Amino acid sequence: MKRSLALSALLVLTFALVGNSTTPGAGNGPQLKVTNLIAGQTASARVNNATPLKSVSFFYTSQGVARTRIQHPTANIVLELAHPRFLGKSYADANGTASLSFSISSKLVGRTMWLQAVGRPEHHADLFPRTQLVKMKIQ
Repeated sequence: MKRSLALSALLVLTFALVGNSTTPGAGNGPQLKVTNLIAGQTASARVNNATPLKSVSFFYTSQGVARTRIQHPTANIVLELAHPRFLGKSYADANGTASLSFSISSKLVGRTMWLQAVGRPEHHADLFPRTQLVKMKIQ
């Protein structure tokens, strides 16, 4: 528990989501890209094709992959993260792009992290679009 809270505090992210696809990484659906994941430096995350001007929630885990249903005020959302931790919420711009910079603690060198984002759909009845998983080892 203590480790999870520390990771959450260290990985404060602002991402962007893409598209209206509900299949992670499918076609024109949301695509998440993370660069410069190096301990002691600033990393960047970018999502393209999110639903323009809609909110995007970001999640991470250091515990691997597993289908996990999370409760949301208006829907059940399924992520591909084992024991996902909520990172924060952001809004896509008019082009459906969001990006974020975040610091990586030097204590996390060698750790593997999985990241995924989920956004609000264009219409209330639509399924919530989510990005593909991004798995990266902190250098």
